[in-house]
Amino acid sequence: MYMSRSKASNPSCRELPSVRKALTDGAAFLEIIKQKYPGIENPSWAPDFEDHPYSRVGDIRRYAENREEIAKNCVNQLLSAKVAENIRATESAIAEFDKREGYVLGQNSFDKAARHAELMEKYKEHYALVGITMPDDSVFAELDVAHERLVALANENAGKWVFPPTFHDAMIEAKARGWLKDRNPKTTVVKIGMLHGDWQVNHLSNGIPSGRYKRGYVMFRMPGSQNCLVTSFALEQNYIGGGRFNAEAITSGMQHSLRAQLCK
Repeated sequence: MYMSRSKASNPSCRELPSVRKALTDGAAFLEIIKQKYPGIENPSWAPDFEDHPYSRVGDIRRYAENREEIAKNCVNQLLSAKVAENIRATESAIAEFDKREGYVLGQNSFDKAARHAELMEKYKEHYALVGITMPDDSVFAELDVAHERLVALANENAGKWVFPPTFHDAMIEAKARGWLKDRNPKTTVVKIGMLHGDWQVNHLSNGIPSGRYKRGYVMFRMPGSQNCLVTSFALEQNYIGGGRFNAEAITSGMQHSLRAQLCK
């Protein structure tokens, strides 16, 4: 029912397990309908209760009968809707470029094929489940244009930023190098440093520490990028009592947003 009423701008079939369950349960339900209520239609009073769709039993029969076509129509909207969502996000990043201090790029900003593949992968199983072919690369045309504008803006402003770190922590910086390589083995570190020399401690309202952190930045080169790229990282530790902190909180790691910056 929800997939049949799905809008192209927001398809009601994003969750693969839900689509699979709807098709499986719909097939089983249709067998019950065939045995007990073949050809059932909406009762005469049903139009007065359209805000209670389950009273429209004839429509429910048709949802079960047409479940495969309904699922196909819905799934066929998924990739276009996701592309439109990404276009809006890219346009927002352009509009908020200075507000975000230039941190508007991503790991795939300089690899069109990887960007396309990442979006395709998100819904590949959906399309296979309902037996339809995924759209070709032309579905990404408008997004690619918007993304090229974003990258151009980032490169135009690469000279306005300053690399902020002035401190160092060999242990945390080594972790950050590992995080960067795990994310993209093709990166080459240009420089790295810490924003804080001392641990920054967060406290609860009663004054007891909740955790502490040190934040840093790394500048690196990546294939396809005209300029260097900069992102931040942090090692966070949770307070475990007795003046002690654990080795590493799960929130530790590297930010996903990147900034284009001159390699100096």
